Order: sequence, then C-alpha cells, then structure tokens
Amino acid sequence: MNRFMNVLKKGNQVYVEAMYPTCFKIYKDRQFLMATDQNRIISFEVEDYVKSITILGYYNDLIVREDYFLSDDRELDRDRDFRPGDILVASDNVKKELSGYMGGHSALVVNEKEVVEAVGGHPAITKDPIKDFLRKHPIHAQFRPKNKEVGGEGDRICSSILRKIPGKFRSRD
Repeated sequence: MNRFMNVLKKGNQVYVEAMYPTCFKIYKDRQFLMATDQNRIISFEVEDYVKSITILGYYNDLIVREDYFLSDDRELDRDRDFRPGDILVASDNVKKELSGYMGGHSALVVNEKEVVEAVGGHPAITKDPIKDFLRKHPIHAQFRPKNKEVGGEGDRICSSILRKIPGKFRSRD
C-alpha cells in the first residue's frame, strides 16, 4: 500500500513527514491535535496512554486518511466470533471532514478475518482486516442476521459491487 506520510515514534516523540500532501490534520485517539499547511515535517509529543494517530492529508482533490497504531494487539487477540454478514457499528466517527457529519460508522464482515467499509477519502471503499476496524473503533456493536444464508452472501455481493467501481476500491489482497 502506498503511504502518503512517513511516521516514526521515538520514545514519546512522534515525527511526521508528508510525502505528498502539503496540508494535513492530526488526531490523537480520535481527538484533534493540530493542523498544518506549510510544514512537511513536524513533531509532537504523545502520552503513554495514546493508542493511535490518525492523519488526514489533502492532496489535489483527494482526502487521504492514514491510521497509525501505537499500542499492542493483545486486546484485539481475544476470542471473537465473526461471521460473514455481521455488521460492526461504531458511534465515534469524528472524521467529519470525510463524511460531512458527526455520526456512526459501520463495516460489513465478509469473512472471518475481513470487513468492507466506506472510509471516505481515497480509495472510498476498502477491504481490510477486522483488526483494523477494532483498533479504530474499540467501542462498537456487533449485529448478526438471523438467516445464515443472507449473511453468507455478504462477500459475494460486496465483491460483485466493488468490481463495478474502478479506482474507488482498495483491497490488501
């Protein structure tokens, strides 16, 4: 995957180098930290409890979002039961630059390890590991369809739709 930023953490200091965007906003644990429109390299201090850094970069007509996780995955490795068709819903979508409103965010589980979600920016729709969703949205609800056949169609339907959207979809396959 092409990154638009380089991020390095040394101790409690974080360094960000913008490879392409010349203006971007930085969030610590989904809370706005700073914006810059001139510095391609910046640094800032993070407290030990900070788990993630989100950077929104503005490049030409694109809004690019990159997430960097500073914590380990022990909590994410606990036993969870994900099945195709499950819907994960979070209520902490603070990236209103991408959606235009403050609201929730959801993702569709397409297999035991991946979700498809509309993340905004470019590419607009991504197929990512479920762990990525859990890192970004530690507080979320999980809903499962009563009919297993309906849930099992999730991957097939998503794949069919996504093939019709060239340039707007990214998969880590």
